Amino acid sequence: MDRQAEAARARVLIVDDERPILDTVQILLRGEGFDVATIQNPREALERVDELAPDIVLTDIRMPGVTGLEVLAAMRDYDAEVPVILMTAQ
Repeated sequence: MDRQAEAARARVLIVDDERPILDTVQILLRGEGFDVATIQNPREALERVDELAPDIVLTDIRMPGVTGLEVLAAMRDYDAEVPVILMTAQ
C-alpha cells in the first residue's frame, strides 16, 4: 500500500470486554481496509484515546467498570466529531 493510501485509512477503535467479539470485528474491519485498534478494558481505552486518535469508535454498551454510554460521553469531550457506535448482544 502506498503512503497516501495508508494515510487515508480510517482508524477504528473497538472497545468490548469480550475478546471473541473484539477479534471478530477486528478481522472484518481489517478485511475492509480499516486500521483497527482493540481494547478490552474501557478505562484503558479512555486513557489511551489521545495515543490511538480514532476516527470512529465502536463500543459495547454493557461492560464492567465503565459503560459504553460513559465511553460515548468521554469521546464527546475528546472530540465531538468522532462518531461512536454503541453495540450490544442484549
